[in-house]
Amino acid sequence: MLHWWVFLALTVLGAGLALALVPAAAKIGVIDHPGKRKVHEAPTPLTGGSAIYLALFTLLAWYFFDSAFVQALLIGGKVQAAPGFADHVYFVDPGACDACESQICVAMCSGQAIYAAEGGGVPQFDREKCIHCGICMWNCTTGRADDPLRSNVSFDAGSGGLHSAEN
Repeated sequence: MLHWWVFLALTVLGAGLALALVPAAAKIGVIDHPGKRKVHEAPTPLTGGSAIYLALFTLLAWYFFDSAFVQALLIGGKVQAAPGFADHVYFVDPGACDACESQICVAMCSGQAIYAAEGGGVPQFDREKCIHCGICMWNCTTGRADDPLRSNVSFDAGSGGLHSAEN
């Protein structure tokens, strides 16, 4: 559980970095200048978002760094289902996938775990490449027959474990 001081430190660190990056923004030209469609009347540095991101990443990395899980993720590990368990990503109605023209799940899969079958048809799933991001489920444009608001891709957490970058 995150403590209240983590959020306070994040706010202070983010604000400090935002102020510290103002001179850098001017030097590298990351300034939004006033114009007809702009609400600000003075040049505005565009480094605030970067400062907030850096503060968040720095603080969370520091706060959780003693966790073996986070350390493994930072060196390139991934969450992966153990051998012998059923695949955690499956297509509820394979016929709907076969009829799907876009197969956006294939294009959006960040780990290339879902790939187009040779000759078309139902996409294939490679559990060894899956990183459990769930983007396949969120982007599927084909609804289920019993519940059109739910994706035809089912994402079950299954039996996940953290694996290093070597395996």
